[in-house]
Amino acid sequence: MTRPPNCHACGKWIPQGATVCPHCDTPKDELKAFFAGLFPKSQDRDEGPAPLAPLLLLGMVALFGLGVVSAVKGGSPMLSAFMNTANDITWRLGGVTRWARSDAVLDREYWRFVTANFLHFGVIHLVFNGMSLAQLIPLRQAVYGAGLTLAIFLGTGVAGMVAAYGFAPSGGLVVAGASAGLFGLGGVGLGDAWRSGDRHALRQDLLWIATNTFLGLFIPVSHTAHFGGLLAGFFFGASFPEHKVRRMAGVERVGTVLGFVSAAVILGCFALAANGFGHLAASGR
Repeated sequence: MTRPPNCHACGKWIPQGATVCPHCDTPKDELKAFFAGLFPKSQDRDEGPAPLAPLLLLGMVALFGLGVVSAVKGGSPMLSAFMNTANDITWRLGGVTRWARSDAVLDREYWRFVTANFLHFGVIHLVFNGMSLAQLIPLRQAVYGAGLTLAIFLGTGVAGMVAAYGFAPSGGLVVAGASAGLFGLGGVGLGDAWRSGDRHALRQDLLWIATNTFLGLFIPVSHTAHFGGLLAGFFFGASFPEHKVRRMAGVERVGTVLGFVSAAVILGCFALAANGFGHLAASGR
């Protein structure tokens, strides 16, 4: 028995072959689905889903804007800063680094494994990850809730960044982007579908992973970060599939706690990044 797909807007299941969601009338058109994922409808504002996707994306956009401003102040042309954020700027803002002059582990800057998940190297990088974010976050949030979904995104993203650091090339690297956590969310769906024997969902998840991996062959991405996040997400999804989570007592409370802890970790790590950014600016590095 195959499971019907979830609506991009409200996260509820919709019948196979339907062109609109019967619960909220959201079309299945991909472009409309992107905006529906960012701004989900709710008949009752108090009972509607927490706006996790738009909050994450707004934070990423703000950080991208900060990077552009920093690059322009440093002498880069506006268009160049907008399309391709320099490695130095990403490093200053909190990207994972393994250079001779900066090493996330040797310098004990472990917060970089968190902050890197919210930084991007250019507007195209940001837009593509933003579209995937708007698609995947509501799907996982419909099952696990906002708090646990945030914790999954963060945890699998950190796993991906650690993998990228561990398999860094000899010349060093700067890694950033939400795609490690996004592959983690995709891995959760893959693990869930595998555990439940849902062939339809399994094919959909494999297609999403294969498509994004194929596109990554033509642009500079960290495949180790992607697959690190994917494996972490797969193990979570296989360990806590949807049918098991729905029967677990207290899962909402646990998810809420983990969500607050994750948010505190993110804010704390960016506070450390801001402190480091100030020291770098003062030293002229």
